[in-house]
Amino acid sequence: MPTIKNMLARKVFDSRGVETLEIDIITENGFGRVAAPFGAPGSRGKFEVPAYSPEGLSKCNDFKT
Repeated sequence: MPTIKNMLARKVFDSRGVETLEIDIITENGFGRVAAPFGAPGSRGKFEVPAYSPEGLSKCNDFKT
């Protein structure tokens, strides 16, 4: 299984201009990028993951390998 070597989180804007989260993950075997869309307006069902707090982005970059 690949080992995560580094991770970088940043704010980006979705197609509606809403801030969302994008993360780059660097492993010993390569690179991947993921984005977490904000979701549909009003979509807050009981299985929905809670939104990250405003300081959540800076805390993401405190990830330790």
